[in-house]
Amino acid sequence: MNIQETIANRLKETMTAKNVSIKQLSEKTGLSTNIINNILKVRVKRIRFKYIIKLCDILEISTDYLLGREN
Repeated sequence: MNIQETIANRLKETMTAKNVSIKQLSEKTGLSTNIINNILKVRVKRIRFKYIIKLCDILEISTDYLLGREN
């Protein structure tokens, strides 16, 4: 599994566990729904670090978790 797939899977799991929709995540992070959809569908080859930080802050998870470096 590559890093983009890991991020997509962890993001989906967290969103489901916290009952957060793409629209809600978009509103809270300021990222467009298109960006979030592309991350979730592994259409992005390089995810900007500032996006990773925003997603982790809003979802209250560590960057290490999102990147698959910790469980």
